[in-house]
Amino acid sequence: MIESAAYDLIGQERYEAGMQQGLQQGLQQGLLLDAQEMLVNALEERFEIVPQAIVRKIKRIEDREVIKGLFRVALRSNSLEEFESKLKRAME
Repeated sequence: MIESAAYDLIGQERYEAGMQQGLQQGLQQGLLLDAQEMLVNALEERFEIVPQAIVRKIKRIEDREVIKGLFRVALRSNSLEEFESKLKRAME
């Protein structure tokens, strides 16, 4: 009986740890998707039409810090071509 309670407690702790890890991963994924969307929106605001090829490249970037850096690049770029050139370098 005591062993069963101990196993139940360990199982519950593992379950809670797994849930916490899943929530954290979901949050990180949500933040990444939001940052990608904000970057695309900034490009659309700045340059109006953003080719799907650029949007696809942005969506492949999985590092939120890179996306944040590209957001600053988007604000400073004089043209979409200039941004795309810097996007290619960021993806290397």
